[in-house]
Amino acid sequence: MEKLSFLNHYRKSIEFVSNKELLNNENIPEKWLEIFKETDKIKKKDKLIALWNSVCEKELSKTISYLQENLLEFELIIDNGQYAVLYSVQSENEEILYYEGGIPTNPFFIPEMREAWSKLPGSIKKFYEKLHNGFYYLPSKAMGLVQWNTLLILRIMNGEYLKI
Repeated sequence: MEKLSFLNHYRKSIEFVSNKELLNNENIPEKWLEIFKETDKIKKKDKLIALWNSVCEKELSKTISYLQENLLEFELIIDNGQYAVLYSVQSENEEILYYEGGIPTNPFFIPEMREAWSKLPGSIKKFYEKLHNGFYYLPSKAMGLVQWNTLLILRIMNGEYLKI
């Protein structure tokens, strides 16, 4: 099955972002622009792994090793105005699995989030601020770290603030 039709099975508005669209894009942090503007595939992957290592080498060493060994490609996507990185990873049984890592955004503009954010461990804050706004298996949006705005929604739906 073609990648885009597979993705559209789960999300109707996913689009791939072209290199031309990357130029002067203010919504994407400089580190990510540098990675996506790289034309050499090996250097591009090396820069990605270096970013992961700089943010969470100790905490997510197994995930980083898994990506080093099994990452086939990664691409910038946009879905309903939100940028993310689509990771295509080969599984042990040769199946291609898709993971999504949101482009980091600033959660501090929502007052309810500011208080909870200050209570999070530094390594988790660093992941969300520097690497990804969530990282999970795309079809289910599960099996990983959820987007920070999902945490806020859970707090609101629960009728009380989660104890962090």
